[in-house]
Amino acid sequence: MGKKGQKYNKYTIEFINEVLKEREKNGINSTSQKFQIPSGTIKTWKHKYKNHETIVKQKKGFGKKDEKNYKERYEVLKKVHWLLGKPRRFKVMFIRENLKNYKLSLMLDVLALKRSYWDKYKNFVFDEKDKICLQEIKKVFDENLKQFGYREIDKALDEKA
Repeated sequence: MGKKGQKYNKYTIEFINEVLKEREKNGINSTSQKFQIPSGTIKTWKHKYKNHETIVKQKKGFGKKDEKNYKERYEVLKKVHWLLGKPRRFKVMFIRENLKNYKLSLMLDVLALKRSYWDKYKNFVFDEKDKICLQEIKKVFDENLKQFGYREIDKALDEKA
């Protein structure tokens, strides 16, 4: 770690490549003296150079998150908006049924489920009662032109019962 107020030199990629070629020919000590660069810096460059033909500057930081495919998110949301107010077990059942159609991370994000919850219950055996209840919810949703939200679905199921 550098000292407080220490200034660092910035070197171009071309200069770094030139120094590394010189190092291959004459060794690290003579190259360090010739270019007046610390030998540790040259060793660091050599380590980065090891996997590449030429030195490539890497950007620092975490980087930007990839923009999510909003069309795909919208497709999932259209299928599951009736599930948003329901218990998490129904969401897990939905994810199981649609793993082949959508990415797991996308469904977890849209349904607001944590990955740890999915990992805990992905192999859980649900009761037949839960499956029937989920089918009833889907049936009410489809009967009403897929326009009911979870509150209207709750009212419709209460009226049926």
